[in-house]
Amino acid sequence: MSQFDDQNIGANNNDIYDFLQSWQPPKPDPATKRAALAALNDELESISAPKTQVLWAATSSRWSMLRVWLILKSQARLVHRWIWAGTAIILILGLLVTLISRSSGFSMGGLPFVLIAPVIAALGVALLYGDDTDPPLELQLSTPIPPRVILLARLALLFGFNLGGALIVSVILAAARSDITFMPLVLSWLAPMALLSALAFLCSVVLFDAALSAIISLLIWVALVWRHLGGALPPAINALLPDIWSANLQPFLFLAAVAAVLLALFLADREMRWTHSGEN
Repeated sequence: MSQFDDQNIGANNNDIYDFLQSWQPPKPDPATKRAALAALNDELESISAPKTQVLWAATSSRWSMLRVWLILKSQARLVHRWIWAGTAIILILGLLVTLISRSSGFSMGGLPFVLIAPVIAALGVALLYGDDTDPPLELQLSTPIPPRVILLARLALLFGFNLGGALIVSVILAAARSDITFMPLVLSWLAPMALLSALAFLCSVVLFDAALSAIISLLIWVALVWRHLGGALPPAINALLPDIWSANLQPFLFLAAVAAVLLALFLADREMRWTHSGEN
């Protein structure tokens, strides 16, 4: 039985050898080759595009509420939890200090809460962009969402949180103290908060260093508050700092804040493109 199997195996090997010796490869046909490659490329493109990119392209003509919500939800996870908690705690402390403080002879701009609200918002915004916040660049560039939209979503999240908290505190202060009026109180911190947050955002994009951006924002605010409370500054610094509590300057402060945010988004988008092209 074993000898019979060996004979069959040998015969099969001879047949395979004879077949391979007699086999001739087909002659290449350029037209058929091009057609096969085109069909293969179409198939690869249809299965390789991520579903998110397909959905994004399908809805690129309009912004839907669901689309905005998904972007905000994804970016909220990248904001450190202690930023949310720290902001809420400091706003509450500002409320308590303002409630127990007596009138010091200053205008609305001298209230403790008015001096606290803008700087805590700016410090949080300064931490939105940098090595410690952003995921690896290749992951961010692989998403179908432009970098400027990602940064704008982060800014809207944190600034909106600070704005909402400050409005709630302002309502409480106006209801608890007879010498505080709601709208003058809001106007005393809203423009400074917008401008300082925009400057912090611009610094974080330009410097790509969250800690340094936060320090610069804090130093600017300390100088502004020091002069507002009657402190003396060197003439060169004093000439550069506007009186941000002046009612006449408030429209210009909002315009400057919008310009700073637009410039930061423009620079961030260009930086992402340069880095991406350099990697390619």
